[in-house]
Amino acid sequence: MKKYLVILLLLLCSCGGTKFYFFGVDADLFKEAKGKDWAKAGVGIVASAGTHILGHYVAGEVFDINYDFESYYTKEEIDSDCWNGETCSNSDLRWFARGGFVLQHAIGTTLTSFEATRYSYFTKGFVAMNAAHTWTYMHGNRSEYHDFKMLDHANGDGDLEWGIYSVIGLHNMLRVPWTGGEHGNKESNEG
Repeated sequence: MKKYLVILLLLLCSCGGTKFYFFGVDADLFKEAKGKDWAKAGVGIVASAGTHILGHYVAGEVFDINYDFESYYTKEEIDSDCWNGETCSNSDLRWFARGGFVLQHAIGTTLTSFEATRYSYFTKGFVAMNAAHTWTYMHGNRSEYHDFKMLDHANGDGDLEWGIYSVIGLHNMLRVPWTGGEHGNKESNEG
């Protein structure tokens, strides 16, 4: 799996002439950004992380799975009766496991679907965090009970779903105009 992550990162990072691109983003964007723009992007990043937790919470409520949000990803934090298949089905546990990424990427896709939000620094921060969170999640999270391992435990395919969310994250990153500041190059996009 690590080789796929390296290949993905190499495809997204490129240098051309005197311009530098980081994950396909023109580095000049960062020169143009003002303090309030950084703040908006920061709020988007925090909102993305909060959305992931909210997705688990919503799925836990829908499928009646108890979850302790004080610390992350130990078997004891997830309702052990559910984990053992006594109080919920494998399908319920799979939906709980994928709840965070589903909500994150659904909101990211929505934000990049409308002209009014596609150009905002909030959206840039939100979708950048979604993509980075997804791409680094499997190798950065050493717990035996993280989302993708939970999918495997419940007869799902964590590797497949990681791939799907990675593609969605890349798709949303590519939909955001990364040049031209808050409003992008709307005029050139319209013409």
